Amino acid sequence: FTVDNNQITVTEDGTYLVSYFANGSVADGSFITDLYLNGAQVSGETIVLTPAGSSNSGSKTILLNLTAGDTLSLYNGSASTANYSGATLTAVKIA
Repeated sequence: FTVDNNQITVTEDGTYLVSYFANGSVADGSFITDLYLNGAQVSGETIVLTPAGSSNSGSKTILLNLTAGDTLSLYNGSASTANYSGATLTAVKIA
């Protein structure tokens, strides 16, 4: 795969183990990080952390069937500006 413009682009069809992690905070509301596939939010793949004002971290791991050219990325889904101190997105082809 390739990494460019803050997204991963897979170069082969297959089943991928996708793990993502976020660490950070928001001033108010929940600290939310969404997984996106080809520019659209993946249903149910959101990290939601509270309370506001404190540093939080969370992660998720899922299996996705991807096609060559598909892109994966992470976005701030919080209602306010998020202060990220770290984030990772990993995709490993398993089949």
